[in-house]
Amino acid sequence: PDPLKCAAEVKRVLKPGGRFAFTVWADASEHPLLEVMFRSISERLSVPYEAASKPFTFGPLSRLTALLSDAGYREIREETRSFEATFPSSDQWAQLTVMGAAAALPAFRDLPANERDALIPGVASDAADAIREYTRGENVVFKMTSHYATGIV
Repeated sequence: PDPLKCAAEVKRVLKPGGRFAFTVWADASEHPLLEVMFRSISERLSVPYEAASKPFTFGPLSRLTALLSDAGYREIREETRSFEATFPSSDQWAQLTVMGAAAALPAFRDLPANERDALIPGVASDAADAIREYTRGENVVFKMTSHYATGIV
């Protein structure tokens, strides 16, 4: 996948004055709890950290602006937004985030069922200290940050 080619193709099919808007998660380093999870998945599946954290590796907001500018968009606007993500329990957080992150990895899909099932508690154990830091009562609560950018053809 080539982000510049994608942005250029969107520009090609938009009518003059059309707007391209998109959002990406901020870098994993801005999500410390998820960063711990990605490192654990990376180690447990023997895959590069970048593969495990792919949805969070687009980079800083400036990269979105440069991408749209390089693709020839004008009136580029950018914004960063954060919200509080709340999960009812650490078990649910572990299950949803591990399954979400791992589902896109061929190394995960290729595991026998018993090893896939063992990944969730293993990652939860690796992340236990970080999870405690973000636990409020029974809930796991942490800030999620994303970047938004728009440009006009």
